[in-house]
Amino acid sequence: MARAENNNKNAVTNSNENNNSGKLKIIIAILVVAVIITASVAVIVGSLKKNPSVESDPFIAVAKESKKVSEKDPAVEALSAVHKTVFGTNSLELHGAIRENNIDLIAQYGKDLLSSSVYFSFGKQKEALLFDGQYFQYDGGDTLTVAYPAPLLSDSKNIVAALRGDFISIFPDLSTTPEFYNVVGSDINGSIQTAATAISGKYLDFDSISELFNSNKTVMAQFFFGTDYKGTVPDFDVLYKSAADFILNGLSEKSLKVTVSVNGKVLTYTINGNMVSATEELVTYLTDNKTAKLLLGNDFYEKLMTNLNAYVKANEANRASADFSGTIVAEKGFISQIQITCADTSIINLSTKNINKAKVSSSFYDEINSRADKKTIIKDKDSLLNYFRGKVRV
Repeated sequence: MARAENNNKNAVTNSNENNNSGKLKIIIAILVVAVIITASVAVIVGSLKKNPSVESDPFIAVAKESKKVSEKDPAVEALSAVHKTVFGTNSLELHGAIRENNIDLIAQYGKDLLSSSVYFSFGKQKEALLFDGQYFQYDGGDTLTVAYPAPLLSDSKNIVAALRGDFISIFPDLSTTPEFYNVVGSDINGSIQTAATAISGKYLDFDSISELFNSNKTVMAQFFFGTDYKGTVPDFDVLYKSAADFILNGLSEKSLKVTVSVNGKVLTYTINGNMVSATEELVTYLTDNKTAKLLLGNDFYEKLMTNLNAYVKANEANRASADFSGTIVAEKGFISQIQITCADTSIINLSTKNINKAKVSSSFYDEINSRADKKTIIKDKDSLLNYFRGKVRV
């Protein structure tokens, strides 16, 4: 887009250890700072009056049921604030960096996806714009891709059918992976239509995001666990609330400590923790919490436990490299700044401005149109298929 030891049954082979370790870092990072990271790519503004995010907030829900934390606990407040700013907001500017890549986002949500305007750049030469019913993407070079979402959405069923029929020639690298081939024509069209409803009434729609995840959850699980994984996968809301319950009820302060300082209406939450310790406590949490095992499903539970134990084993000798820290600044109930560092390396450094006042003006349209001399136009089934063929063929 744009600018723990294992028993023999669950043992992880040495050839997969590096891949599993890397993927587990992603999984645990999501569990420990899940919503914090989500905030880096979501719209972070809006009014909390009649906010649609309140109903879907798992952190408040967990706090209400918990004997360990209350709704006023700093961790609850910080994570709930991020959730609210993600799922109950309608316009902002977001600037900063994720790792070494600069990021700029100006978003203005409309009544639906096609009436929304979004400018996004990531890294040095990745840039995209959704504006006036058109989608522009620039990936460097001399060509700008221009797509028209409305006709593509209305004909998505036929497009997916054609894509399935031409699958092997368009995606030769996937021709030997039938599980991905089977997805084409079954889940893909539904996912496209669901993605089109991800923005509703000037807000990011939690239910649509959940549905989109659920329709593709098997493929996502295979990304983490390998394409040979055929087990069950819990739904988005189950994973989300389970992660919230673990963060608030399963972590000790040695794994995640959140403190708050107040300066007028500005709240600064300071975060410190360690990923290895958090992983060990997640293993304990999953072992002791029979309800969690039931909710996650036996297949997913066993596979997750195997990978969690492998991560601990691979990193326990160098725990310091798994330290993380950061700050979340909230003003008037909204996140204004997020900084996350892991092992002295900046992971996230983002700030927002023009809350509820951000506009994606026609100047963005003029600027991105000037990026390249040539244009690839995608407005129907044939032009989309030709675009894919051009991408994969040498």
